[in-house]
Amino acid sequence: MLLGGHESIDFETRSSYAALGAIHILSVSGMHVGVLFLCIQFFLQFIPKRNHITTVGSFLLPLFFIWMYAGITGFSAPVLRASCMFSVVLFAQTFRYPLNSINLLAFTGFVMLVWDPMQLYDAGFQLSFLAVLGILLFQVKLHALWEPKMKHSWLQYLLKQVWALTTVAITAQVLTFPWILFYFHQFPHVGIMLLANPLLVLLSTISLILGLAFLLIAPVLYAFDITYFYVLLGKWLNISFTVLHEVMFWIDHTFQPTTPFLHWETWMFFPYYLLLLLGIIWWEIRHKVILILLAFVFLGSITYFQWEQWQAFRKQKIAYLGQYRGETVWLEIHGLKARLRASHRIFQDPAWIQSNISPVLAHHFIQDTIHERWKSEENVSWTWKGKRFYLAHYSTVLFPKGINVMILDSKLKKQGFEWLKWRRPENRFWTQSLTDYYQRKLNIIETKPNFQVALDTVTAKWY
Repeated sequence: MLLGGHESIDFETRSSYAALGAIHILSVSGMHVGVLFLCIQFFLQFIPKRNHITTVGSFLLPLFFIWMYAGITGFSAPVLRASCMFSVVLFAQTFRYPLNSINLLAFTGFVMLVWDPMQLYDAGFQLSFLAVLGILLFQVKLHALWEPKMKHSWLQYLLKQVWALTTVAITAQVLTFPWILFYFHQFPHVGIMLLANPLLVLLSTISLILGLAFLLIAPVLYAFDITYFYVLLGKWLNISFTVLHEVMFWIDHTFQPTTPFLHWETWMFFPYYLLLLLGIIWWEIRHKVILILLAFVFLGSITYFQWEQWQAFRKQKIAYLGQYRGETVWLEIHGLKARLRASHRIFQDPAWIQSNISPVLAHHFIQDTIHERWKSEENVSWTWKGKRFYLAHYSTVLFPKGINVMILDSKLKKQGFEWLKWRRPENRFWTQSLTDYYQRKLNIIETKPNFQVALDTVTAKWY
C-alpha cells in the first residue's frame, strides 16, 4: 500500500477492495502521490520565499521527494502519471504561471504517450485519465447542486467534506463507467460505493500520512535509539491499518457490494457517450428537442441490446479450449448456460477464473454455469458439434475410434512417443510447449506430423 509491494496480498483482500470500488487505495496510485504532495506543501508553507534561492529550493525539494517516491515504488504507471502532473503543478505554483487543469491533463498524457505510445492501450492509463477528466469536467457543477447547512459549524464542515468526496467518487465514474464494464464485467453497487468510499478514503488517508511519516521518521528514531516514539508511531500505524481493513471487510461481508457478469460491447460506447453529450447540452439550453433525442437514443440502445441477448439465447453454441498451468480447460456455452470442465486445481484459484472465465461468461450473457471436475489421472472423451475430443492424461494402447481432436498432457512426453505413431487425429494439442529435445524425438516418430500446437502459445481455441 505504501511501497508497491503487492505480490503477497491475498485474493480475498484484493477482491474486497475492488468490490467497493476502492482498489486505488490498496495499490500505489496517484492518491498516494497526492497525499505526499500535500504533506510536503504543508511543511513548506512555513518557509518564507524571500529570495530566488528559497523559491528554487521550495520547487526542487518537493520535486525530489515526489520522484524519489516514484522510484522507490518501481515507477509504476499510476505513480508516473501522478508524478508528472504534480511536477507541472508545482512548477506553475512556484513560478506563478497560469494553470489550466484540462491543459495540464492533456500535456501529461501527451508527454507519457511520446515516451511510450503503447500506454494508450493500457487499461490503467485509460481509466486514470478518464477519471481525472470526469472530475475536472463535472465535480464543481455537481458539488454546487447542494450545500449542507447545519447549526453546528463542525458538523457542517464534516458534511461538506463528505459531500465533496462523494461528488469526486461520482464524477470519477462518469467517463470510466463503460470502460470498467468492458474490461472487468462488474461494477460496485452504487449505493454501497457512494456511502463507503468517503469513509474508506478518510481512513486510508490517515493510514497513508502515518505510513509516510513512519518511513521518514522511524529510521532517525531507530538510529538515535529513541525506542518509545518509534514503537508508539508503529502502533498508531498498525491501528490505522487494522481499522481500515476491518471496516472494508465488514462492508464487503455484510452487503452485496458488486454486480457481476455485466455485459458491455464495443458498440455501446457510442450511445453512452452520445447520451452523456446530449445530457450536457440539455442542461445548458433546456430544449425539449434534446430530450426527444435523448429518449430516442436510449430506447434504441435498449432495444438493440435486448435483441442481441435474444439472439444469443436462440442461437449461440460455442466452446473454448484452453489451458491453466499445463492442465486442460474446456468451457462450452449453449444458449444462456455454460459448463466449465477442468481439474480441481483451477477451482482453487478464483483470481484466475475471475480474470479469464468471468469476462467470457459476461460477454455471452451467461446466467447459469455448471462446474465439472475431471480427475487428472483419467483419460476423458466427449463430443461437441459432431467432433470427438479426447484428453489423454496417460498413455494407453486402447484408444476410441474416430478421434478428431486429441489433447495431450505434456507430462506424457517423458513416456516416449511410440504409442502416438498410429494415432493421427485431425488436430493434436499439447497442454504446454515441447522443448527442442522432445520435439526432435517426436519428429523421428512422425516424419509428416499432423497439425499440432501447444495451448500455452495461443489464445483459447474455439469450436
